[in-house]
Amino acid sequence: MARFEQEYHPFTMVIFGATGDLAKRKLFPAFYGLYKSGLLGNRFSVIGTGRSRRSQADFRAAVRDAVEAHGRLPIDNMQEWEEFVGHFNYVSVDVNDVHSYQSLYEAVTDQENVYDIPGNRMFYLAIAPDLFGPVSINL
Repeated sequence: MARFEQEYHPFTMVIFGATGDLAKRKLFPAFYGLYKSGLLGNRFSVIGTGRSRRSQADFRAAVRDAVEAHGRLPIDNMQEWEEFVGHFNYVSVDVNDVHSYQSLYEAVTDQENVYDIPGNRMFYLAIAPDLFGPVSINL
């Protein structure tokens, strides 16, 4: 199948705990594999969250490190890589502080406007189970 021959449903995925081991070892490499295989489409956004502050460039470098270390497919086309990683953004969120969710909301809606995503949102909780409640309530 040709790359992006089929239009997939556009989506935004918010990953709570995007700086952790699960995201690095499994999620980021899996996204890249789907993208390279033409199974992801081009209208998607991944918003990573974590407690620490980091720049978009630092977060995207961490995504690259994860894909290089744990991915099954090599990064062999820099233009394609830049297009892919451009869909990834980072927001610092204190999951117990309801006010920090405002910056997350702004990042999500901004990316939905960029990629024409109609509010199709998923939330992945790669965090300790005792934080599931606060995240769910604050969302």
